[in-house]
Amino acid sequence: MALSVEAGHPVDCDSSATFADGMAVRVAIPLAVGELRRLGVPMAMVSEREIAHGVRDYAHAGIRVEGSGAASLAAFRNRPPEQGPVVLIVTGRNIDDDLYRRCVEEPDSFPD
Repeated sequence: MALSVEAGHPVDCDSSATFADGMAVRVAIPLAVGELRRLGVPMAMVSEREIAHGVRDYAHAGIRVEGSGAASLAAFRNRPPEQGPVVLIVTGRNIDDDLYRRCVEEPDSFPD
């Protein structure tokens, strides 16, 4: 999606391989690309490792979350400090038990 928003039109990708499958998009929907551009929504790219660290940190707070839900925390950490309150939307807990355990116990085992 980030590539499509940047290009201004849907960009087909060969793969959408990520464990954050709730936001994996191989072909972006034109209407979504247009709306994101119109609204000026900033896009951020994060690594599988950064997402795994987010899953782990939510787990330490007692929240089970899937990769897609932890991506906002991963992106937030790569931004300059904000002035005032920040709200991160956390949805989805559909994550395989073994994958969840790996994120919590070995987040650095994921690719950068």
